[in-house]
Amino acid sequence: MNRQDVLNAYSVIDGTIHSPGKFERESLYMPYIFDLSLDGGCEDFPIGSMLFTKVELNSDDHNQFPEFEGKSVIWFYETDNGFIVECNAPSDDELEGLSNCEGD
Repeated sequence: MNRQDVLNAYSVIDGTIHSPGKFERESLYMPYIFDLSLDGGCEDFPIGSMLFTKVELNSDDHNQFPEFEGKSVIWFYETDNGFIVECNAPSDDELEGLSNCEGD
């Protein structure tokens, strides 16, 4: 998936997805980020009952989405209802002592 795929698949207004579904009210890049995570381009962190996902951005990502300016990673979680929600990074205290789920 790339930027044009997202624009073709979703109704995007002012950089926000307005189509109903998994990415509704999220930034236009979230389907792309979710797709990267499905391809293994992420680290997962279980904190309490939630699973937070971290996707590191590279220059190709920045070239496709100028919205990434000033960002090096995107964090998100999936709700119990299947919605994808971008979020801030968990605190250092929450991450302390955790290993990522990959390979565990």
